[in-house]
Amino acid sequence: MMIIRVIGCAYTAFASWLSIKKPLNQKNEGLMMRLFIKIIIFIAATVAVFSVAIHIPDYVYWAVFAYGSILCILANKPKIKSNSGLNMTYEIPEMQFSDFAREVTNWGDSRKIYTESTWQKQLEKYGAERAELLYAETDKDRMDAYGDQLVCLMHCRNMYTGAIDHSLPIKPLSGIEQLLSARNFDMAIKWVLSEAREAGYSPEKCMHLAWEGENKDGIKYRVGLMVKKIFTKWDDLTHDQRIEVAKSGQLMPRWVDKERCKSFCSDYDWFEITAAEESVFNS
Repeated sequence: MMIIRVIGCAYTAFASWLSIKKPLNQKNEGLMMRLFIKIIIFIAATVAVFSVAIHIPDYVYWAVFAYGSILCILANKPKIKSNSGLNMTYEIPEMQFSDFAREVTNWGDSRKIYTESTWQKQLEKYGAERAELLYAETDKDRMDAYGDQLVCLMHCRNMYTGAIDHSLPIKPLSGIEQLLSARNFDMAIKWVLSEAREAGYSPEKCMHLAWEGENKDGIKYRVGLMVKKIFTKWDDLTHDQRIEVAKSGQLMPRWVDKERCKSFCSDYDWFEITAAEESVFNS
């Protein structure tokens, strides 16, 4: 019986370790306070169990064993599946944060977001993307919403030139609203990365989905124009505005789906757009 108890205690300690092992391997996305609490619980549980393993009553031992079983199940739970029954986290490639930050910054610069918009407008856009998360019905939509939030916060970080408001009591577990009120966009980005992971999604896959999209519908492939300090997609532009886009050279990259752009125009409108693009190319 004593051997069984020792094995059970070792199992509980191992299960506790599994429950914190994954956050320990992440880079900057986890909230350190939560991780610290988990480590303290792990140490306390392990020391307490081993120190009284021989003397504790049976019902206490079985309670501890059940605790270890629950931790092991939680630590190894399967990825969340989409409504279609497909495991989205295994189908979408990953994109590293450094690559995501570089590409989003370059894209924002080429689309004149940093010269014709403001960080306040980008924060408003973030609010709209946050709302999309609330009524998303599939895993793909939720992952895309997390990625789009990161895009908006990246623009805010790149555009905000003021100081962080240290008068607000920012703590490791502070909510996203408090971080944004303090203009602490770096911490807000980490907060969203951590929230996505806590929800069962890979932040790297969320970033890839926002940048590349599922069928080349990510921001990488979007062409448009700054209208009233907000980037407006090709779909919602007037004919004259689309001519401006063509003159800016946005239709020239090989990855731009010109057939899709053409589907929003009449034949004559597309002829004028093509002529405007060629005039820039020839000059």
